[in-house]
Amino acid sequence: MYMKIFPDNYKKFNQLLTSFYYTALIILLVAMALFYYSVKSSFTDFRHPEKYLIISFSIIILSFISTYFIQQNLLKRAAMQGTVKEKLQFYLIITIVKTIIFVTTGFLNLAFFLITQNKIFLFFTAYSVLMLLLMRPNEDKMIEDLLLTIHEKEFITNPERKFD
Repeated sequence: MYMKIFPDNYKKFNQLLTSFYYTALIILLVAMALFYYSVKSSFTDFRHPEKYLIISFSIIILSFISTYFIQQNLLKRAAMQGTVKEKLQFYLIITIVKTIIFVTTGFLNLAFFLITQNKIFLFFTAYSVLMLLLMRPNEDKMIEDLLLTIHEKEFITNPERKFD
């Protein structure tokens, strides 16, 4: 459907999902550390950091709201799919979209920190990291979100079983 290369069982699917998720999280954390230690004191006379605070706070609110609505819309579509494989494809798409939104929010806040040297932007970046940690995909949440039947849950509980 959406992907030509898709794992043929849940174990491989979970490895793909987890590796994507943790790669994005590590990239954001490394970037956060690099930005923090690379800032020079020559930027301390920046004139108007408050406009960046308003922009940053607006981006955080929009990312939270948009992620919620995108997730709900895609979960409804995923629940209507016929096979477990199609449902898991939608779940992978949902996870990718949510991760991209929060990683982008984190990077924008890091850029604002680099421009202004205001440490509140690091706090906002930490919020993005926290949201990534809280939205970490797991089996129980996946089963609940996708409204899987008892038969479909067997694909999750028996990771070696091939998708239909």
